[in-house]
Amino acid sequence: MVELVYLARLRDVFGSAELAPGRAVRVAVNHDVARGDTPLKAGDEVALFPPVTGG
Repeated sequence: MVELVYLARLRDVFGSAELAPGRAVRVAVNHDVARGDTPLKAGDEVALFPPVTGG
């Protein structure tokens, strides 16, 4: 769990390099695909998807 002290955006929490365009990781906030400028609030569910998922 990540505790947000102030109103943050994804890139503030994970860093801009990790969420740069062209990176293989995909991010979802509350089950919706998100970008680095997506605002986060307390209670949001953030999911990180590696390049290969599924089965």
